[in-house]
Amino acid sequence: MTHFTKGEFVLEYRGELINSLESNRRHRVYHNNLKGFMFDFIWHDKFWTIDAARDDGTLGRLVNDDHINPNCKMKRIIVKGKPHLCLFALRDITPLEEATYNYGNADCPWRSKWTKYGMDTDTNRLESGGTSGDVTQCTQHSQQKSASHIHILSQN
Repeated sequence: MTHFTKGEFVLEYRGELINSLESNRRHRVYHNNLKGFMFDFIWHDKFWTIDAARDDGTLGRLVNDDHINPNCKMKRIIVKGKPHLCLFALRDITPLEEATYNYGNADCPWRSKWTKYGMDTDTNRLESGGTSGDVTQCTQHSQQKSASHIHILSQN
């Protein structure tokens, strides 16, 4: 069990870095379950994808969405000229607490359940800081759902 302090690196969303043409090809041929491991983003004004469909034993691809009270934030880090998508703690995270992050402002189908049970999704979106000063936009396809999700990533 590990305790993470606010601002600390938690884990990397690992996979194969592919360009937009290859990403589009894989979106067509992958079964819906595998599309869930494709994390699309913009870098140097081009569309890229981290394809984590191949299980390499890392946990980044398994982190769930929490648009109300996430404890992590995805940031793009450049190492040796290549982008890496990494989660950092937004607050202290206790041992056995699930790491989560906000998938963004997309129309996530499972989020509509909150409205069904009496919660206002617009209010929740605002409380979660839906958009921030960080401006890089990307999309992730949920492992458990087939919808796309928008993320806001730091330019750093």
